Amino acid sequence: MASTENIITNLEKQTEKKFKNCKFNIDGWVFDEYARYQTDEKDNIIKLKITNAGLESIPDVVFQIDTLKELSLEENNLSSFPEEIKQLKELRYFNIAYNKFTSFPEKLMSLKKLETIN
Repeated sequence: MASTENIITNLEKQTEKKFKNCKFNIDGWVFDEYARYQTDEKDNIIKLKITNAGLESIPDVVFQIDTLKELSLEENNLSSFPEEIKQLKELRYFNIAYNKFTSFPEKLMSLKKLETIN
């Protein structure tokens, strides 16, 4: 698995947004204008939020985060998911509200631990 620093750097490249500008930390959450993430005691990313960033697809690096339990991608321009969504085997919460889906994304049914879809 890639390090947290490498993941954030790759997210910056793939989304053309700077996630390190104005970064600050409150109760384990790292914030900036577009993204927030929370790590566990081993510095594994367990929660990731990328909101209102204009995403039309999920950055490839997200699928490398095998410890991810919560993913929020609300207020973007997503309309479908790639097959790689199945790699998020630990995902329990997924927020895709205010995107461009016209029907329920059937690929989410393969995520066996997923409890909540918003």
